[in-house]
Amino acid sequence: MRRLWPFLLGVIGLTLALPAAAQETGTRIAPAGPPAVIPDAGLSPADRARVTIVEFASCVINVDRKRVMAALSLFPSEANAGALGKLANDDCLAAGELRFNTLLFRGGLYTALYRERFGRQMPALPQGPANFSAGAPQPLDADAAKAIALREFGECVVRADPATAHAIVTVRIGSAEEARLYTVLGPLLGPCVYEGQEVKFSKTVLSGLFAEILYRDATEGSATPPAGNN
Repeated sequence: MRRLWPFLLGVIGLTLALPAAAQETGTRIAPAGPPAVIPDAGLSPADRARVTIVEFASCVINVDRKRVMAALSLFPSEANAGALGKLANDDCLAAGELRFNTLLFRGGLYTALYRERFGRQMPALPQGPANFSAGAPQPLDADAAKAIALREFGECVVRADPATAHAIVTVRIGSAEEARLYTVLGPLLGPCVYEGQEVKFSKTVLSGLFAEILYRDATEGSATPPAGNN
């Protein structure tokens, strides 16, 4: 069993409110793409939120791709969370209010990036993964270790079934096919967690995590696996 630091991700931490105005962020730039529109029917509140955050993230990328990529290049720590928060743009939400934490926003950005670049065809993944510890504080604190362990867990699942992970990132949110794909992937989650650890994930966290792993492996991964991972 692989080791995953003990933490709980059962609550998606993503909420919608209608029909209030979008939350102020302090920076307003006209979006270069269509703003996110909260779906009004046919989906659960959680799935409506999931659809909205990916559309919102896509709009944010269109507003300032360079800043998005710079923020995503930083190690995912509390110290660097502000860089992601500053990307939020009121004009990228047509109506309503969207509240989310930086973990989910990061996942939404990677989902939008992955769909944009690899949505039509899954990329060939290199043997070695991306360096998920790049930029981490030294020595590692508990939060940094958890962030690395989460991505190592995602890497383990993705490598176990890349095609299903790709399909989960690109499938229509809330569809019957998405539910089927999670059923297929379910048995692969346990073996990627060290014995004795209990972890619960939401679909929002998992799909965003798989998007990050797939995108970073495809664009940053190495041709040969790192030493000691045989």
